[in-house]
Amino acid sequence: MRFSATVLCILFSPILAANSALPAQPVLTVTPAMHHVVAADATLEQLAEGFSWAEGPIAEPVTGDILFSDVPQNKVYRWNEQQGLTVYLQPSGYTGLYPQNNRQQGANGLIFNSEKQ
Repeated sequence: MRFSATVLCILFSPILAANSALPAQPVLTVTPAMHHVVAADATLEQLAEGFSWAEGPIAEPVTGDILFSDVPQNKVYRWNEQQGLTVYLQPSGYTGLYPQNNRQQGANGLIFNSEKQ
């Protein structure tokens, strides 16, 4: 279950930075209903590295691609198995209208809207 592993990897990134080895059993499920979200045999996979402050992530509903923000870098990245990591949106929030030294300049959490535009 690629999405589950990706979410866990990004959520646990501070832990992974301190410990180079990935945990063998990254999730302890308390209720069986959790297996609707995270597969019982989910494992962690580090997809990329070198980000200042990764935020998100979300799976694109049609393709399953993983999107996440690097807030201070003002970018949204896309990851898929075919292309790996690519920049999806830059700038992702701050456009330079009010110049300042702001570490929270880009997009933060991501969500897809079910309404067609």
